[in-house]
Amino acid sequence: MLGYNKVALRGDGEPAMRALIRLISAARLKQGLATVHQEAPPDEHQGLRAERRAATVRALGKTFLATIQE
Repeated sequence: MLGYNKVALRGDGEPAMRALIRLISAARLKQGLATVHQEAPPDEHQGLRAERRAATVRALGKTFLATIQE
């Protein structure tokens, strides 16, 4: 355990993300830990840190592949 009694999970409104957050919240609740769900507005999809990181990794991967294919 990392030592955090309360965490906030932020995600978009996609069904898979909602299901994941529900599962995490339920597992944490069984351990007596609080979880707050913060849903990002639909127009803020690109503002999520994870989305930006995934886009960066994807772009770096494409650059790497282009480099080794030359």
